[in-house]
Amino acid sequence: MMKKRFAALAALVLLVSALSGCGGKKNKIVVGMTPTYVPFCYVDENGEKQGYDYQVLRAVDELLEDYEFEFEPVQFANLTPSLKDGHFDIATCQFEKNPEREDQFLFSGEHFFDFATYLVVRSDNTAITDMASLNGRVVGAAESSNQYTFATTYLASHPELSFQIKPYSTNKTNEEIYIALSTGDWDAALITKFDLRRVMAAYPAISLRVTSQGGDEYIVSSAPTYFMFNKSQGELLTAVDGALRTLKAGGRLNEIQAQELGAVFIDFTR
Repeated sequence: MMKKRFAALAALVLLVSALSGCGGKKNKIVVGMTPTYVPFCYVDENGEKQGYDYQVLRAVDELLEDYEFEFEPVQFANLTPSLKDGHFDIATCQFEKNPEREDQFLFSGEHFFDFATYLVVRSDNTAITDMASLNGRVVGAAESSNQYTFATTYLASHPELSFQIKPYSTNKTNEEIYIALSTGDWDAALITKFDLRRVMAAYPAISLRVTSQGGDEYIVSSAPTYFMFNKSQGELLTAVDGALRTLKAGGRLNEIQAQELGAVFIDFTR
């Protein structure tokens, strides 16, 4: 008789637990983000998480009733290893697709920004205009970034050229880019306009510019950016894609761009 009562009590506890979960968020999702990549994903001086990527994922989370997102800032070098080993379910840092990443992770089907890379030099440098003009020179690119991958691939496919690629991976990327370009350790850097704006705001004594050809800014590469998922998270990926489509159609992604980036760079309502 005691066994029957115990079994009935256990069943009741399970039922109550199941019912108490109804209507609430069920699955905790750990999202990895970098703490220093202004204006996309960073932690501000008050310890608050900020940035375009962060706000887009918060908006996604609000639409997904079955999930609860928890954000964990880590240095960029630890971001993808932590995603691969399952510590994170999603990782964000304006990721573009490349074969190495696609082999290890899942990518959202919906992109949420376009990432353009430029060749940046000191304003008094008129010799460098494009990748070919880097021959015999030194260019800086963030370690493990698509810029670094692009530079190494470009160099491998152009055996007539020879230039050195200097990777950087410190917490103080503003300072490192500033010092390397101002001292001549680098002749150029592969960065975005957001990086350029950030460095010049922090160090107004240096004058930098985007290289140009025929009066037009030279764009090194431009590609859509995506959220990356651990390979076990196919169902979550599908849910996030659905939420992103809703946010695009309703104009919310445009609003977040204006709020976080100062302008609407991509009109997702078109």
